[in-house]
Amino acid sequence: MNIPDSKQIRASLVDLFAPARQKERKALWRAIFPVDQDMQIATAPGKRRVNDAPAWEWCEMREFTQQFATIADQFKEDARATARIRMIVYCHIMESDFPQSVIRNLLLLHSGQPEDWTFHGLNKKGQKIVCQQPSQRITEIMRLATPLGLSIGNTLNALWHDTLRHRFSHAFYALTDSFVFSTKNFSPTRRETPMKFAGDPIVTFAELEALYMAALSFVHGFKAEFEMTCEVFRRPIVNP
Repeated sequence: MNIPDSKQIRASLVDLFAPARQKERKALWRAIFPVDQDMQIATAPGKRRVNDAPAWEWCEMREFTQQFATIADQFKEDARATARIRMIVYCHIMESDFPQSVIRNLLLLHSGQPEDWTFHGLNKKGQKIVCQQPSQRITEIMRLATPLGLSIGNTLNALWHDTLRHRFSHAFYALTDSFVFSTKNFSPTRRETPMKFAGDPIVTFAELEALYMAALSFVHGFKAEFEMTCEVFRRPIVNP
C-alpha cells in the first residue's frame, strides 16, 4: 500500500491551487464558490447566486474530524477503539463532496472549461453521469489532472481505499487485535456467492493509521490552500 505522506499531499494541492489564483477572477470565483443554476431566478442580471450548503458540509466535516480526534486521544491504549474511530473519520473525510468538487472545478479552470457544481463524469461506456461515489469522483479527477501534468488525481487515488469504505459503511467487517477483515462472503446473512473466508486483512491497524493520518493531512492542506484562495475575494466560509 503506497499511501502518500503529508508533504506529497500538500505539494499536489499547492500545484493545483497556486496557479489557479492567477486566473481570471470571475472564473476563479465560480470555481471555488458553489454557484447554483437552480437558484438564479431571483438573481440580478449578470449575477450568480451562491449556494453555501456544500461549504457548510465542509465546515461540519472539519469540526467532526477535530472532535473525533479529541475522542481518539481518550482511547490510546485500546487498539480496537482507536481503529474504529479512525475508520469513522477516514471514511467521513473521503466521502466529503466539497473538497473533491472544488478540485474538479479547478482542473476544469486549468483546462479552459467552465465550472460545474454538479459533479459530472463519464462511465465505462463514455456516457455522462452524476458521480455519487468517491471512486467515481476520484476517477474523474484523475482523468482531468493527468493531461495537465498535475498529481492531485494520483494522490487522491493512492489515499482512497474503496474496500475499507465499503465494508465499514455496510458493516461487512470485524476486528482482531491488529487488523480489520471482511466478513462479506463469510457471514450467511447477505451471502450472494459461495462462502469464502480467506482471513486476509482489509487493512492492518498500522495501515489504517497511515490512511487516517494522510486523510487528516489532506483536510489540513486543502483548508490552507482553499482559504488562501478565498482571500483573493475577501469572502470567508462560515457555518450556517
